[in-house]
Order: sequence, then structure tokens, then C-alpha cells
Amino acid sequence: MADAAKDGKKHLAVLGAGELAEITAIVSEECPVELVGFVAPGSARERIAERPVVANWTDIPAAQGAILATLDETRSVYEAFCTEHPAVTVFVPRQLRALVWKKPK
Repeated sequence: MADAAKDGKKHLAVLGAGELAEITAIVSEECPVELVGFVAPGSARERIAERPVVANWTDIPAAQGAILATLDETRSVYEAFCTEHPAVTVFVPRQLRALVWKKPK
């Protein structure tokens, strides 16, 4: 989240709606960014930490970027989002980078 703030992205959406997304919401209270919602297609949840959980990125118009916060199919969530929204910056916490990194062929 500090990288997002340095990049001028003050309003982020979270990709995910599980435990890691909840932790992200808690940690964000001490960061210079505001979480404006959670993007989680197929989630039955409606809110996390008083913020909406939606199926589509376009349902969170205030978001300036996204932060990856899921351990469920991490790489496919990341790749699908980046494919659908190539202009959106996705911040990947260093703890998750190994899950989205592809080994060179």
C-alpha cells in the first residue's frame, strides 16, 4: 500500500474477499491509502470492513488501482484481472509475488 501511495494511487480496490482481504482492510487503517471496495466475482459476501464487495471492477468507480489480496488461485485472479483491465495498476505485496511470478521457459 505504501507503493501505491508513492505512485499517487490513494484509493484502491482489493482483489479478493477472504481472510487475506480482511487483513488488508485492517492494515490499511495505518496506511496512506483508502480501500474503496473489494472485487471478488462469485463471492457471497456483500461487505468487508464496511466497504462493498462487488463482482466487477467497474462497480467501484473511485478506485485508482488495485491490490492483490487472495491466496485462492492467486495467479489466475491476477492474470484474469490484468487481462480484463490492462490500464489498471495492480500492486502485488511482496509476500504474494512468488505466487504470481512465472518461471521463464
